[in-house]
Amino acid sequence: MDITLNSRRGSSRTRKRNFRAWSKNFSNTELGCRYCQHDNRTHLVLSGQPHFRTADGRRRIVARSVEIIRAFCTACADEIGTSQVLCYHRTTAVGERLPLR
Repeated sequence: MDITLNSRRGSSRTRKRNFRAWSKNFSNTELGCRYCQHDNRTHLVLSGQPHFRTADGRRRIVARSVEIIRAFCTACADEIGTSQVLCYHRTTAVGERLPLR
């Protein structure tokens, strides 16, 4: 399966949400990637709010802040001569139990 992200197609609200998720939850101290140490300007990210679906189909939000789902690094891709490099991909197992308080 090929997963690609396109650069800067979302609204400014989406870009702000992605940057908040990057700076609060994903990056190290200098806004660099945890995995490749490039900054946020060289990454394409997809973020979302953690949630699950109940038996009646309703969406239940689990956390207040958004989190990074996928992060692609364009600088790493240029260095090795490919179209994209995936730095991070969050996976959730079907039936994963989340602690609720």
